[in-house]
Amino acid sequence: MGYDVFLLGKEENLDHLHHLFTNKFTLFMGQSGVGKTTAINKLGSFNYNTQTISKALGRGKHTTRVTQIIDFLDGFLIDTPGFSSLEVPMEEIELAKSFKNFREFAQFCKYRSCLHFNENENDCAIKLALQNQEIEEFRYENYLKLLKEIKEKR
Repeated sequence: MGYDVFLLGKEENLDHLHHLFTNKFTLFMGQSGVGKTTAINKLGSFNYNTQTISKALGRGKHTTRVTQIIDFLDGFLIDTPGFSSLEVPMEEIELAKSFKNFREFAQFCKYRSCLHFNENENDCAIKLALQNQEIEEFRYENYLKLLKEIKEKR
């Protein structure tokens, strides 16, 4: 969708990421057991409670039970409880507008209701940008997967 994602190793030092958090509100959210609190602990040498993944369940144990706002580098880290699954109700047109790096091109689509799916390159600025390698193929493929999921849930 055009947002920065960081894959962090268990033993990785996170000091090189400090500039991303200075003077900002940063929300850590995700499934239970993915390491949200562990990452926060490593970022600021904190010692918030964490647990290992449950071998019986094969998933996290909901260690963080309340949202915590943590003062960090003139900003705040927000640690949230994990979730088992996430379903965001969304209309097809909302999805089409939610991809950050599609926005600059989408305004030039022939139709406002363009879903960047069946249209030809003459009508769809996203498809043209894809053809011109101005949008990464994997982002467009992710978009199509999400669009398919929305269509199937109707």
